[in-house]
Amino acid sequence: MRILDATCGTKGMWFQKHHPLVTFIDKRKGNFLYWNRSHAEKTLVRIKPDKVMDFTCLKFDDEWFDMVLFDPPHIIQKKKSKNPIKMEVYYSYLPSDSWKQILSSGISELFRVLKPCGVFVFKWCETDIGIDEILRLFPYPPLFGNHTKDLNKAKSDTVHWLIFIKYDVNQKLEV
Repeated sequence: MRILDATCGTKGMWFQKHHPLVTFIDKRKGNFLYWNRSHAEKTLVRIKPDKVMDFTCLKFDDEWFDMVLFDPPHIIQKKKSKNPIKMEVYYSYLPSDSWKQILSSGISELFRVLKPCGVFVFKWCETDIGIDEILRLFPYPPLFGNHTKDLNKAKSDTVHWLIFIKYDVNQKLEV
């Protein structure tokens, strides 16, 4: 089995951060600082992917991976800051004028490297863009995931985990 984490960042969702079946990629590599408001100090974050690569232009063969994980940037860049916040450092950001094109290209590219009947795991936080708008970028509807919102939380706190399966929409699947 081959698994791709297309935007690994700090590998924060992983319990096994060096699993041999997983290829961790990110467009960034290095040490980054953010202003930690709760401690009133700068905090160091290390991003160490296996390969430095942008999720919109992957150097893998078609249908190479059995599973793809995609936790893309979900913050729209508003302005450059000398003291970036934690979310900007952990996830990077999307440009305000081209976020839709970047995510659409990335989703297409990730489905290109996913095998037929492969599993696509998608995580999205509704910081700046609602999940309904993001789902329009996918070639398939989600198979399952969380689809309820916590009414006690702000929109920016709503995190969605969705699972997709790559299949031929014209093919009748037998059970």
